[in-house]
Amino acid sequence: MNPAPLCTLFNTLADHDAEDIVCRALQDIAIKLDHLQTSRRIGAFSEIPAPAKRMGAIADQIGLTEVALVARHTATAAEMRCGVALGATIARLERAFDAAVSHVWDFRDYA
Repeated sequence: MNPAPLCTLFNTLADHDAEDIVCRALQDIAIKLDHLQTSRRIGAFSEIPAPAKRMGAIADQIGLTEVALVARHTATAAEMRCGVALGATIARLERAFDAAVSHVWDFRDYA
């Protein structure tokens, strides 16, 4: 995790405004992750790269570097139409996102 984007948010905005932005970003990532999981289950490889890339961009904006990296790997696996790699990267993305949510709120407690 890169704390700089969160530091900037919480240092320049009121706490509730910064928290709203972070919550919306995390919710958007969660929705996209659910879409990726559903698309993988039904074998819709072509439905995965665009939301995975958007997910990576959102994650980058709030400093979730591991989530952003794995989201891009997920997009690549889908573009390659490699089911095994896609399953592995989505599982890794789920773990990275779960850890990131905890890190974001732990960071907030100390900011």
